[in-house]
Amino acid sequence: MEQRRIAVEDLLALALQAAALSEGKERGEVWFTEEPATLHATLKGIRDRYQHVFPDLAELSFSGEGAFPYSPEVRQILGNLQLDGVIGRRNPSFDRFSPNIFAGTKQVVNDELRALFAEDPDGQKAFADLVEELRGKLIVKTG
Repeated sequence: MEQRRIAVEDLLALALQAAALSEGKERGEVWFTEEPATLHATLKGIRDRYQHVFPDLAELSFSGEGAFPYSPEVRQILGNLQLDGVIGRRNPSFDRFSPNIFAGTKQVVNDELRALFAEDPDGQKAFADLVEELRGKLIVKTG
């Protein structure tokens, strides 16, 4: 069975929205850390663990020259997601961000997940694990 590919930016947007929705909170009530060491190390670990299921994660490159892994692509993706209205950032420090959850977001996320994983239970399980990792390592505030 051929796996449907999803661009890394779309995968992260979907995963962040799914993580926020799984917290059962409304718009703006689930905040993810944007602290560089935590964010970049978490996403590097996700890339390393899940790129066999989601090959486009390999597009994230990380430099190991500093105190923590750093990816310019992660910064670019978050900027794009903000411009697209998928996330909101806390100003002026940009120390955290929150997926924008609208009235139809849950249905859109569910439709996307069905389309992606209808015939791919292994991909569905990997995505659920990825979402749980985001929740466990990056959520800093709910409610």
